[in-house]
Amino acid sequence: MKFILTLLLTISTMSIFAQGKVDDEIKALSGNKQYEKIIEQYASRSGECSAKSLYYIGLAYYMKEDDNSCIKFMDMSIGKDAKDPAPHYIKGSTLNYMDKYDEAIRSFQTAISLKEDNGEYYSGLGDSYYQLKKNDMALEAYKKAISQAKCPTGHIP
Repeated sequence: MKFILTLLLTISTMSIFAQGKVDDEIKALSGNKQYEKIIEQYASRSGECSAKSLYYIGLAYYMKEDDNSCIKFMDMSIGKDAKDPAPHYIKGSTLNYMDKYDEAIRSFQTAISLKEDNGEYYSGLGDSYYQLKKNDMALEAYKKAISQAKCPTGHIP
């Protein structure tokens, strides 16, 4: 019995170590803008991936402007770790590109609720409101964006 428990513990530890290695590999590829390689090597293995790896695969699709695949992977990442604001933000940004502003608002609001000091999240929210002609709400979100420690440097429409 002791042998079996030791074996199971060893296997689970090796699995966790292997997953960390995959996360690091995908993150490095993303940092080097090798989005096609991420998609080719990891998208088909999504069932084995951690929430963070799924996020980076979705981000690769985002950078390749494949909106539907991006949303799919962001949803999978959120499904594994709903407390990470990054996939909510990227999902919201993608929904903005798809002209689905009401859905985007919900994603940005979730990202903000998880990390209130990121100006990019408020800026995305402002873009959604702006497109819906809710100018007062857009202005409020943009003002919040520029008051945050991490303020976006892009232009505001």
